[in-house]
Amino acid sequence: MFETLGSLDREIQNHRSASDALKREAEALLDRARNHEKVAMELATARANLQAFEPSLPDQSGQTVAPRQRERRSSLAWQVRQHAFDLILAAGRPLSRGELLVGLIDKGITIDAAKPLQAIGKIMWHAKEFENKNNKGYWIVGKPLSSGSQERKRFKTPKASI
Repeated sequence: MFETLGSLDREIQNHRSASDALKREAEALLDRARNHEKVAMELATARANLQAFEPSLPDQSGQTVAPRQRERRSSLAWQVRQHAFDLILAAGRPLSRGELLVGLIDKGITIDAAKPLQAIGKIMWHAKEFENKNNKGYWIVGKPLSSGSQERKRFKTPKASI
């Protein structure tokens, strides 16, 4: 009987020491999590301060195009939206369908459609992140148009040489 009580005492002590060790480990993990939260808050504050100085930084944590339910990166629409965003930002002014078509071709995107300008127009028209600015071209929704953007003559797409 004393032997059984002794083994039970040892089991109780083993479980208590294991419990204490797990509690110490959990506290250490909580401290690490608090440190990560603190660093994340500091970085978010620094990012907000940077964005105040540079308004052209995307305000969606680096996201360039509007989120979709299903993102199909191989689809033509996704590629057109992604590259159009980059082209418009680089130009600093609204771009027409023709200008976007030339820029997309320069980037190696092929538009397999009978009427590529209409295909680009439809994709851009339905995209949530772009808007048509007074029929002068597509611009990024919510981004103020810079006062330095110049009026341009109507862009004509270069004729394809056959």
